[in-house]
Amino acid sequence: PRATRADLPTNDSLQQVLIVSYNNRRLGLVVDRFLRQQNIVVKPLSKPLDTIDLFGGVTLLGSGQLCLVLDVPALTRLFLAKRP
Repeated sequence: PRATRADLPTNDSLQQVLIVSYNNRRLGLVVDRFLRQQNIVVKPLSKPLDTIDLFGGVTLLGSGQLCLVLDVPALTRLFLAKRP
């Protein structure tokens, strides 16, 4: 999966969107803000969180905070399954 940042205009401000690409499909995810891009090591989730399909794992940020990592293929499949 690949990701790109985009700023889209709304009525009175810019809306930040993360564009993810997977399997020749592109989805736009609206985000509150972009922090920074960094390399991470993704660790698998432990029970009971490992049953949540939309998260591919967890990482520890340089600040010491835990961060859930989205599973882009699962997110794409969910979106396509719910499309009319």
